[in-house]
Amino acid sequence: MKRFFLVIPVHNRVEETVKCLDSILAQRDYIASILIVDDGSTDGTQEIIRARYGACLPIVFVDGDGTLWWAGAIKKGVMACLPAAGIDDYVVTLNNDVVLPKDAFQIASGLLDKHQECMLGAISISSADRKTIVHTGWRMSCWPLALTERIWWPGLIDEGTGGLDSNIAEVDFLPGTMTFTPVSAIKKYGTVNADKLPHYHADSEYSYRLKRKGIRVLLSKELYVFHNVQTTGVGSDLNADLSFLDVWRSLFSIRSGNCLKYKWHYAVLCAPKVARIPFFVCDTFKVLVRSFGSLLFGESIERLLKVQLLRGHKSSCKRN
Repeated sequence: MKRFFLVIPVHNRVEETVKCLDSILAQRDYIASILIVDDGSTDGTQEIIRARYGACLPIVFVDGDGTLWWAGAIKKGVMACLPAAGIDDYVVTLNNDVVLPKDAFQIASGLLDKHQECMLGAISISSADRKTIVHTGWRMSCWPLALTERIWWPGLIDEGTGGLDSNIAEVDFLPGTMTFTPVSAIKKYGTVNADKLPHYHADSEYSYRLKRKGIRVLLSKELYVFHNVQTTGVGSDLNADLSFLDVWRSLFSIRSGNCLKYKWHYAVLCAPKVARIPFFVCDTFKVLVRSFGSLLFGESIERLLKVQLLRGHKSSCKRN
């Protein structure tokens, strides 16, 4: 019988971690252990968590020094749980700013029984309204032009499947918000590349690396989490009240998915060699248009982008 080994990276924000763990309590029968990688929290995270959950959840703390960032914390947590994990088990990377539906692990277990030896990802739903899809997996349509196909986005969780035949989609890239990875794949191909991608893009690079090794990478509309998108990094939210200086800084900040240094590392690790430079240029251009366009035109540019994405998604579904 497969077991789930949860790896949750944290740095302060204990109130978010408490919400996450509260949503796990009723599902603890599926969990072998919960490794919380505490990367230098100063808000009493460990004391609060031990007092609240020490007697009811199998929590183990792994200490960091404040310099691990997301990928470093994930890597350290994964390596810590592998000695106790069996070949049929799964490592579940989980953000601490999400809340799980009460049947999330039951659904995941059923999906993994049906689709064995796959990497399985969840959709992120806004915790504000609990219906708006804010993040999903995606496919690469054209590397040189940095054209991607987002699956089931934009949309609402109670909408249909957008022309797809089922609630399962094969993708190239998954976010690490809640992702189930077979221990067998980790032992063969390793985990996230924390050296080249310490924070953003490490999750999608890892899923694409496994796909190229022959592991199926799946996204399920049945499996989702409620995500507090206000806790994401600098420059990642078009609705954020950012200045030109904030957007400019995001191009050089490890805290932002816009950071040019790590976008280049991502291009080198994922894109075909002949497409690396074109991909980097086009992807950076898209970031600039999206970020500065939002500053200049406000919500109108966001609505325009979403309409164009929705039209493209519907037309691609018809072609399929």
